[in-house]
Amino acid sequence: MNTQDKVKYVLHKFNCVSTRRSNYEPQWRDINKYILPERGKNFGGKTSEGSPINQQTFDSTAIKACEDLASGLQSMLTSPSARWFQLSPGDRYTTENSLAARDWIQTVENIMYFVFQSPQMKFYNNTHQCYLDIAAFGTAVMLIEADTQRRLIKFKSIQLDECYIDEDSFGEIDTLFRKFEYSPGQIIEEFRDNLSQESIFELEDMIEKSPTRKIEILHAVFPRRTRNEMSLLPQNMPYASFYIRLDKNEILSESGYREFPYVVPRWYTRSGEVYGTSPGMTCLSDVKMLNQMSKTTIVGARKRVQPAYQMPDDGFLEPLDVRPDAINYYRSGSTDRIEPINMAGDVGLGLDMEEQRRMSIRNTFYADLMFDNKTARMTTQEVLQREEARMRIMAPQLGRMHVEFMSPIIRRTFAILARFNLIPPMPEELNSTYLKPDYISPVARAQKVLQATNVQRMFEQMAGFAQIAPEIFDGISPDGLAKWLIDLYDAPANIQRSDEEKQQLRDQRQQMADTQMQMNLMQQGADIAQKTGLGAAGA
Repeated sequence: MNTQDKVKYVLHKFNCVSTRRSNYEPQWRDINKYILPERGKNFGGKTSEGSPINQQTFDSTAIKACEDLASGLQSMLTSPSARWFQLSPGDRYTTENSLAARDWIQTVENIMYFVFQSPQMKFYNNTHQCYLDIAAFGTAVMLIEADTQRRLIKFKSIQLDECYIDEDSFGEIDTLFRKFEYSPGQIIEEFRDNLSQESIFELEDMIEKSPTRKIEILHAVFPRRTRNEMSLLPQNMPYASFYIRLDKNEILSESGYREFPYVVPRWYTRSGEVYGTSPGMTCLSDVKMLNQMSKTTIVGARKRVQPAYQMPDDGFLEPLDVRPDAINYYRSGSTDRIEPINMAGDVGLGLDMEEQRRMSIRNTFYADLMFDNKTARMTTQEVLQREEARMRIMAPQLGRMHVEFMSPIIRRTFAILARFNLIPPMPEELNSTYLKPDYISPVARAQKVLQATNVQRMFEQMAGFAQIAPEIFDGISPDGLAKWLIDLYDAPANIQRSDEEKQQLRDQRQQMADTQMQMNLMQQGADIAQKTGLGAAGA
């Protein structure tokens, strides 16, 4: 396939995918306007850089609720101040009995957390932007690129306005087209090695004549159906990558990826749809209604505070002046006066109706579950019950975040670090197994606390029956209980003993107990002999 055929093929795929997105754009524009005005480019609407936002917004409840949900998701799922995942092999027995395997996994985790927390990577800044997009639009996009020259991993939240996605037969996103703008200088900096000398001269001429000019670029990433799997060249990697200059239909770069570089989490997807739905979509009608109600209430309140005036068409010597301390002259002997027009509107009713809409919007963004001021005055049992209810309500969405957001980030980051040779050699014990992430975020911890509480209740009830039937505890394995608690609370691998170490400790304990028993028996025999001897001597 020659260069022009490749361009036609990529643009044909892009046109097919972009057609599907057009049905979502009107709703996204409203969300961009009322809920997340600082994010996005108005989805096809005309905007200019630095243009004012919130010009047509009269109530910020939805904006604040969206920000609160995004902050809550970050603290629950990928908190910067706590560890939110740990790696474990598919065979837990391997790490339980291998100190080298436990140390290697702990080292790899430390390396990955160093990457996520590094200011150069800007991971947590970009994840927060993704959570904002998820709460508002239901779909977010993050690009994870490897900077081979500086040996860095670049995390970048991409505006949904630029992206067009498609999924495979299993519902996983495997195709993404990103249409964005670069200046001529950025094109030269990014693609100099692939540009012809003629193209470089043309772009440099643009910089001189129009430095602020922007050129549309299309980045296409999709599965490569036919490839030479034995080749290590970028053109034969599992995912094809094309950068195309749209004004000239010119390929700027053709390469590939070993893993899909874009992470595309969705809040919830309806059957047969690719793009996600969101709390912002659910409450959009309430948001627009509240905005109109607030505008009406403001106008009504202004009429009450600054009412219109009525006055006779004659009798006053000068135009009416309603400024403070103003003096208005009227003809002597006239009984006409300036009087305000009393409006019959009920501003209080409008405020009550607005508060109902505000409460509905906050609840749609889960404010009643994540931010409850009454929790401080609740008992421990009530807190656990509320936490259980919260997990039950938010479990589908949070589980989807694990699958579509956190897992791809961990897999892609680990793969890039391995290619940078920043991961130490894997111990032989782990060569026959695989690694998987276990999530230890506050949400996961809360779920595990509930499990531990249920087990504690079980033991409390069994203790009561043990007074009648002590053998009730014969079915409980101490080793099994210890392993379950270790897994439940994600105890560090370096504080755990292997089965051999536990057996040696038990053998030593048994040996000490046997020795102590022998010493006690010998002491008892000596005491008996001494008493017997004394008794015989006395006789």
